[in-house]
Order: sequence, then structure tokens, then C-alpha cells
Amino acid sequence: MRIGKSAALFGCAVLAATLAASFIVKATLFQRTPSSPGCVAVVGASIATGYRAEPGADWPHLVRQHLERTRTPLCLENRSIGATRLLHTSPGLPSYLDREAAVLDIPNVREIVLTDLINDIQALPHQYDPQVIIAGIRRFVAIAHHRGVRVLATTITAYGGYHYTDDQRFTADGERCRRTVNAALRQGQLVDGYIDFDQELADPEDTTRLRPQYDSGDHLHPSAEGQRAMAELGIAALTPGP
Repeated sequence: MRIGKSAALFGCAVLAATLAASFIVKATLFQRTPSSPGCVAVVGASIATGYRAEPGADWPHLVRQHLERTRTPLCLENRSIGATRLLHTSPGLPSYLDREAAVLDIPNVREIVLTDLINDIQALPHQYDPQVIIAGIRRFVAIAHHRGVRVLATTITAYGGYHYTDDQRFTADGERCRRTVNAALRQGQLVDGYIDFDQELADPEDTTRLRPQYDSGDHLHPSAEGQRAMAELGIAALTPGP
């Protein structure tokens, strides 16, 4: 499944507008209706917590506000922790994989949105082998599927120009890894669906970078405007169409 402003792709199929209230995941049709409420959990890091945007501007919070305002029978829990990663655990910063069991214990959880995979690439120790990250995603998905929970992933947003330290900055190796993982997500076989944050936020003049209006200034974390753009895609992915 791919969600963008101009289209919604589910698995490898393109749904017509008349099927906007449904989605196809691995050849199974699920309907989002008032009779089938559930909970979506977001598992990510500092982008999903709204770091460098004003309080309450993070995209999961904005999606939750929309669900409440429209009385959509779907809850959303943001289980993101800044500076964490899919694969690597450090003191006080458990990996996504280490947190997955607790997320799967959320009552009535139906879907997990896996996001902010950029930290595996840009943070120390760097993981520049895309196959290692892809294998980690597969493991996360397999654990969720064993519990009957679907997994969506967001594509990895651009970080060109980011320079936190000389050892933690944008690199050509990191960019190649980012693009390879995104390509795997977009093929539609790695996860149950994906939300294309990268396509929406990337500067069309230089796709290694965020659009200026979506850049908080550090070239890694989206601005409040960028968070709103991500929220629009999240709403499209998680709620029925008109």
C-alpha cells in the first residue's frame, strides 16, 4: 500500500476512488467501518514526537485530533521515543524491536506504523547496509503478523545537509542506504503498506534534501508545516475516504 496525495496504492494494486473506504493488504480486503474499531500504534523516534516543531504539532497527534474531531472509531497511540532506532538498543533507548512486544499488548491494536528509520542510518553506530535494515523490518513484520497485526511503514525522509557532528551527518553511503530501503518499501512486498513521506517532503530540486518549507532548520527534522503534510498522508492512510 502506498499513500500519497495523488494516489493510494495497496499492495501492488491501485484502488479506484470508489474503493477509497477499503484497502487491500496481502490479497485480503478489510473494511474500516464503525463496527470494526481498533487501535493504531505509531513506533518511531524524534520526528514522530515532533522534535523541533511546536508542542502538539507532531503528525501522530494531528492524526489523533482528526480522528476525534470526525468521531472516527479508531484510536491512535504514539509509542515513539526520541533518538531510538529499529535495530540498536542503548541505555535508556530501547530499539523498536525491543519495544514491539509492549506495543502488541495495546488493547485491540490492529496496525502498527513503523517510522523514523533514518536513525539507523544517521546515528552512531551507522548502519549503511540496507539489507541489514530490510532484514530488521522483516523481523518486525513477522512478529506482528504472528499476533495478527498489520504493519505499515513510512519511507525514510531526506536528510541532505544534516551535520550534527563530524561523525553524525549526511553521507553518500547513508544516502545510498536510504534510497535502497525506500525502494524496497515501495515494491510492496516488505510490509503490508507504506506511506510515502519521502516523496511528499523531498525537495524536487534536490531529492537528498527536505523542501525548505518542510525543513525545521537542521535538515533532518520536519518543520510544523512538514508535520502537517505528514499528518495529511497519515489521515489518508488510516481513515476511510469520502
